[in-house]
Order: sequence, then structure tokens, then C-alpha cells
Amino acid sequence: MTRPLVFVDLDDTLFQTRQKCPDGEAPHLTRATTARNDNHSFMTRPQKAFVEWLLRGADVVPVTARGSEAFKAVHLPFRCGAVLANGGVLLTPNGAPDPEWRAEIARDLASMTSGLQDLLERGRDAARALGLDVRSWLVVENELPIYAVFKDNADPFGAGLAGLENVLRAEPGWTVHRNANNLAFIPGVVSKARAVAHLIARARRDAPGRPILGFGDSDTDFAFLSLCDLWGAPPNSQIAKTLGKSLNLAPK
Repeated sequence: MTRPLVFVDLDDTLFQTRQKCPDGEAPHLTRATTARNDNHSFMTRPQKAFVEWLLRGADVVPVTARGSEAFKAVHLPFRCGAVLANGGVLLTPNGAPDPEWRAEIARDLASMTSGLQDLLERGRDAARALGLDVRSWLVVENELPIYAVFKDNADPFGAGLAGLENVLRAEPGWTVHRNANNLAFIPGVVSKARAVAHLIARARRDAPGRPILGFGDSDTDFAFLSLCDLWGAPPNSQIAKTLGKSLNLAPK
């Protein structure tokens, strides 16, 4: 039987920070990442069992906003490559950057470096004007800036980022992604969906009938999830809440 190919988001799908874990799971959490600020991420028992089930029966490709360094802090044994930096980087199964993809993304981002730096500075100025305590940086891979990130230092759930998003304008065609304590501005040429589509085309060529599944939590994950044969999302995720609201299916 052909093993399924599974594309799965990491943060808030397979694990999350301790503050986001259910209270009843506290004695049973399994640490999934190491963070330099000690704000590590953990799997609940169902998440741990789900990860073990996936790795046992499928070829699993993480699809994450984490860059290369942040991905190294994830303790899960992925062995089938990865989509990093919101699609800006593809890793081969041996852990090396895919040279074809690196050249393609570098070509498309070449003219956007100054725009990313300008947005980062404008965001920092706007945060100061709003009295927000944020940390911000450009995600850089192979000396190439890929996207800009802002996080709220005062609230792990990112309460202050809504105000920043309202006043900070991105370039036309860019993706603005805000979910909990994460506000990212991503050039349109970079996306998880573009990278996943590239890998699906390769998989379909090698094994036309192979089942392809996807799992994610953010509204922006829907673009890559919709490329899969089947997809799913955690019940308290941004996707689930958006779907529930649109269908008027809020929990009773």
C-alpha cells in the first residue's frame, strides 16, 4: 500500500506553548520544542498520540513559518523534508536546502529586500507610537530576507497586534497573517501553498494515486490545505472558529 503524504503545520497544530495547553493536561505534557526564552512548546496526550500515528504510517512533511534555526529547536523526528519560512525554504529529506527552490525564491524576492526592511522600520515606529512593547525581525534564509514578523512582549496572545495591523500597510499582493501572538507580512511570491503545490506535483508524478492529507490551524493555512485530498484542523483553531462563524455553528 502506498504510504500517505501528509503536510502538517507545527505551532498550534501539533504543539503549542504551555499557556495555550488545557489545564487538565498539565501533568501529562510532552515538550516538543526548546525556546531560548524558555517559552517552550508542548504536546498534549492526544497530540502526542496523533504525531506518533502519523510518523508510523505516513511520510510527514512539516509546513511551518519557522525558519531553519527555529525548526532545529523542534524535537520531533521528521525525515521527509520540510517547508520552512512560510514556503521560502524547502528542505530535502537529508536536511539540506533544495537548490532548485532556493534559486527560484531568490530570483522572485530579489527586488523586495528594501520593501521588507522599510516595512520593518515602519512597523517599529508604529508600535512605539501606539505604546506597544513588541519584538520584530526579518526572517532571513541564506542571506535573503523573506518576511517580517512582529510579536507582542506584553501578551502571549498578542492583544496589541490588532492595533499594529490596522495602521501598518503592506505592499499590494502581500499576505498579512495574524494569529494569536504572531503578525507577519509576507511577500506574495512566498507562500506555504506555492511550496506545497511544488511538492504535490512531484509526488503525483512519482505516484499518481498517492493519498495526500493536510493539517493546519491558521486561516492562511487553508490555501495549502485545499490542495490536499483531505484536510483537518484543531477544534479551537483559527480555521475552525472562522468556519463556525461563517456557518453560524458556534458551540452551544
